[in-house]
Amino acid sequence: MGESNRRDGEEGWSKEGADWFNSLPWDDAKYLLTRQEGDVRDKEDEKRLGRLLESYEKATGYKWATELEAGEYVFECLECNGDGSVKVIVSERDFVWETCSDCRGEGVQYLDEEEAAERIDAGYTPLRTPST
Repeated sequence: MGESNRRDGEEGWSKEGADWFNSLPWDDAKYLLTRQEGDVRDKEDEKRLGRLLESYEKATGYKWATELEAGEYVFECLECNGDGSVKVIVSERDFVWETCSDCRGEGVQYLDEEEAAERIDAGYTPLRTPST
């Protein structure tokens, strides 16, 4: 289709892309954020990724940007442990779930090489790394 429509928080979403992404079940959304075309494990994985990318292209008219920018790494969000939401205690007996402010509800964070190196040195493994 047309140009790619990056979905990271710095560049933002198109309205169509945001509507499409927000309509996905959480497991599909998280799955999509942690995969790229060259990162499929088997035929079922390939079919699932293909189905999601095709759905995005039909909904928005854009091609999904599956490649990371040079030097960009993806890690599970440390604040919410990849859930996209955090428990906020309102009172001694009450709590609410709020969207994680660190990852904006995505469950993942995009880090540059410097930040990624710090996380890797601390023992964390990236979910995705830039292609070499």
